[in-house]
Amino acid sequence: MTAMSIRPVILAGARNDGPLSEVSSEEYEALISLAGIPILEHILRAVRSSELLLAPVIVGFAEFEDRLDLGGATLVPAGNSFVDSISRGVEAAGDADYLFFITG
Repeated sequence: MTAMSIRPVILAGARNDGPLSEVSSEEYEALISLAGIPILEHILRAVRSSELLLAPVIVGFAEFEDRLDLGGATLVPAGNSFVDSISRGVEAAGDADYLFFITG
């Protein structure tokens, strides 16, 4: 019996130009702090705690590499739309049996 592979795809391509900009000056929503830790870092910690998930794909921005320890995650540029970002995540996920989409 072969174990199935599940790759998390974290959609983190939102700029902070909506309602959250009233509570944080961060350029990207994924970098807004929650209890002193960026939202994306909380998500990465949760994903890494599972032995069932492969290394994640993050669909976001190059600045994430400077601000976070991506620890083996693949970072791909966010698309021009939600659907475009999903497509980029699927393409970068490789040949995983299943994809697990996560948003912040």
